[in-house]
Amino acid sequence: DRIEASINDVWRLNQQLTLEGGFNFEASKISQSGDAVNERDFTYSKPRAVATWLPNAEDQWRLSVVRDVSQLDFGDFATGLNSISNSANIGNPFLVPEQTWKSSLQWKRPLGQRGSISITGFYDDIEDTQDFIDAQEIAALALAAGLSITVPTACATPAGPLAQCTAIGNVGDGQRWGARIEATLPLEAVGVAGGILKLNV
Repeated sequence: DRIEASINDVWRLNQQLTLEGGFNFEASKISQSGDAVNERDFTYSKPRAVATWLPNAEDQWRLSVVRDVSQLDFGDFATGLNSISNSANIGNPFLVPEQTWKSSLQWKRPLGQRGSISITGFYDDIEDTQDFIDAQEIAALALAAGLSITVPTACATPAGPLAQCTAIGNVGDGQRWGARIEATLPLEAVGVAGGILKLNV
């Protein structure tokens, strides 16, 4: 069960500068039964701020800072069996959503009537990063919490490939940074009438 409330506003300070601000608040409850009986409550605040600057008729600069919270996938926190591949998904009833502060700076310019190019640099600061962890870690957490988790036979027996039995878990804090180039290029100049080349690098 999840409920979310938000408030947003836009301020146009002048012809060149626009500010957007917003605040979302999310409250959720996750309960499950079966291989693990567990219930957890989450509350998250998600502010956002975006500034758009138009120094001239062509260029646009956009700076944004946003707090994002991922949504848990059912298959990540509940164990299930894939009858087609004959494999088991080991659920993690202790999984919590990633929370990320996302910041980015983008420059954008039109190219003729139909084209455009944009270059974006971004940096994400992540809490409770999600990645693969050893299934034994989940079993140990469950045992300490008094829960019983169904683990596939290959993972539960000493002779099984324990190192290959993984599940989605939280592995601490993380960082992500990079750049992105997006372009839409009309192809009339090279003889392709109505043609457009799109790039995303």
